[in-house]
Amino acid sequence: MEQASTNQELNQRILLFKLQSKILCRVINVHLLAEQETDEVFAQIALLLEADQTESTTADSCPRQHPRPKLHSFSKVLTASDTRTHGGFSVLRKHATKCLPY
Repeated sequence: MEQASTNQELNQRILLFKLQSKILCRVINVHLLAEQETDEVFAQIALLLEADQTESTTADSCPRQHPRPKLHSFSKVLTASDTRTHGGFSVLRKHATKCLPY
């Protein structure tokens, strides 16, 4: 896994490779992952270099391809009563109807 670097280290690398301070890219894929051994979470992001490196100031420069789906979530602290032999746990009806398929 790639580790984050300090600004000083980053500035030295930019000078070494003569990179621009800003490189315009489009995000084409995102994977949210976790290390199996440590449960440390991270994102793997795939970028595509933009051919036109002049920064646009219009709001329409990045057209939306698909509307984002509405996300429903809830959290529940599991208790001893949730570990019964039936293999399930109870959630409030309002959470179940919003989040779980029916």
